Amino acid sequence: INKIILIAYLESLILMSILSIIFIFKTHAIISIFLSASKYPTMFKLSSQILHIIAFIQLIDSARFVFNGVLKGLHDVKYALINTFFTFIIISLPIIIILIFVLKQGLIIVWLADGFAITIGTLSLLIRFKFLHNKLLKVK
Repeated sequence: INKIILIAYLESLILMSILSIIFIFKTHAIISIFLSASKYPTMFKLSSQILHIIAFIQLIDSARFVFNGVLKGLHDVKYALINTFFTFIIISLPIIIILIFVLKQGLIIVWLADGFAITIGTLSLLIRFKFLHNKLLKVK
């Protein structure tokens, strides 16, 4: 089971790393598909910064998807659901609301906060997997 999970994680990590490199080095080309740099220079610059942040967040998010799938394979669907709810509704949403409406922060900080919440959720899934894995090993 460890070998399969490692392979799935490495596959997602390799794919997301390739996409992250594309996001980082071809930022302007990607954004140019949707925006004109000369027409919307401020939006173009902001989009570039956000795309760089997303390049790193997706690496962590891909691990979250793999561990979510692993827990579903171990028939622990309830924890995966609770984790997703907790990550996005309990952690991310209040932080984003406070950052936007109370502290008057911009989109860059909001995306960083979302990345923080995704990291917490991913670590939680990893800890749950380790717990279930150890539990299964003790049964055998």
